[in-house]
Amino acid sequence: MRFSYETEVRYRGDVGLYTLSWPVISIRAIGPSDHVHLKALVDTGSTDTLLPLELMDLLGVPTVYQDEVSGIGGPVNVFFGRINLELTYRGQSLRWSTMAGFHAGYRTLLGHNGFLQYFGARFNGERKFLTLTPNGTQPDPVEFA
Repeated sequence: MRFSYETEVRYRGDVGLYTLSWPVISIRAIGPSDHVHLKALVDTGSTDTLLPLELMDLLGVPTVYQDEVSGIGGPVNVFFGRINLELTYRGQSLRWSTMAGFHAGYRTLLGHNGFLQYFGARFNGERKFLTLTPNGTQPDPVEFA
């Protein structure tokens, strides 16, 4: 599965216009009561897969446990709960169950736990694309009642 990087043009006074590109993909998060389509950063620096906290209630995800995780912004309180993630590529869908963290930020990060552990990933920064190859270890999706 090959995904083009998302690109954005920005302006900074000392350099003028410049382009930023990063591996952002579309994914669907599925909970007991609803689902959402999200743009998510595939983040090799993130231990966990993290979603905005406001989605926890929308998806109807009960908290399984709470933990504090550290990142570049310092410690963050995270509530973990079970969801299904679904990745679609060229009409084929891959869905699996994972323990995701919900945090007070606005970004969705696909980290090692819950996402990258289930794929071989090749990042091509020069050509601005990401290749994901499922490794066959994805757990079966949860059937929500």
